Amino acid sequence: MKRKGIIGAGVILILIIFTFTVNYNANNEKVIAESLRDSIKKSMKETEKQKETIQKFHMQVHEKFREEGYDGNVSIPRVSLFSSKPKQLTLHVKNKSDSSKEMKQIIKDIAKSNKLGKVEVTVKVQRIKEEEISEEAKEKRQLSHDIFEITSEILQEKGYNHNGVSIMTTPNPTIEITIDESEENFSKNKKAIEKLIHNTIYSKKKVDYKVKVDKRTEAQLTEEKWYPILGSIREETNKNFDKVTGFAHSFNTTPLQITIKTSLSKGWTSNIKAKQIKMYVHGIIDIKREELSLLKEEPYKIIIHDKGNDKLNWMNK
Repeated sequence: MKRKGIIGAGVILILIIFTFTVNYNANNEKVIAESLRDSIKKSMKETEKQKETIQKFHMQVHEKFREEGYDGNVSIPRVSLFSSKPKQLTLHVKNKSDSSKEMKQIIKDIAKSNKLGKVEVTVKVQRIKEEEISEEAKEKRQLSHDIFEITSEILQEKGYNHNGVSIMTTPNPTIEITIDESEENFSKNKKAIEKLIHNTIYSKKKVDYKVKVDKRTEAQLTEEKWYPILGSIREETNKNFDKVTGFAHSFNTTPLQITIKTSLSKGWTSNIKAKQIKMYVHGIIDIKREELSLLKEEPYKIIIHDKGNDKLNWMNK
């Protein structure tokens, strides 16, 4: 009887230890997940501030060049935005002249005032061949502009948001328009919109253009909603993982495929690193979904590639 009591006490103790261990691990994972989430949010806020700083920098350089009578502009590669190394800036000019030195100094001074850190400026000459535009070409350009304005005005008056107006003058003059509309309303109103735009343009410009109106598919709408999320993934992985070398995505597969390219080699350590990158990307997606109130049920798949372009996260599917 005594022995049974001891066994019973042992079983209870084991259950207590097991329950404690499970709860501890669950709580520990929750703490890690919350810590990662806070870290990602902080990084994303810093990224937005940095982008605002870069925009301000570009505006100030443009304004200063205009005041000094300089013809040129500056670009900063995306990969250089968050690098700990000196930022590689390119000064684009039409002709290399004595003023290039002064322009480089303006860029460095404005970069310093915006606390962009150390920058290196390379001058790149972009010679643009100026061609004479014939009167006929000018007239065609003006006609296309007028047609676009007329089409946009009609769509706006009718309450349609267009996502593109394509005007083809040859061989068959055609206007192709893409709008956002429910399937029911689109089917009902498509012909009337096409007729109205055609007749208005013919009345005002005396040209006979075929008008084709289409609506964006659900797949296209979903793809557009993903763009802010995909942009954040690209920015944050480049910023926080020095082994990340590229980013790609594909809506041609189901589910959406998000590929992170790295310079990692095959091996256990690299698989662990791939898992960290994958967790980070999941975190970015969750945060952006909440921020945009979108895509709650949209499936996706994250794939990490090694430097040989092979799947690295086979153990973390």
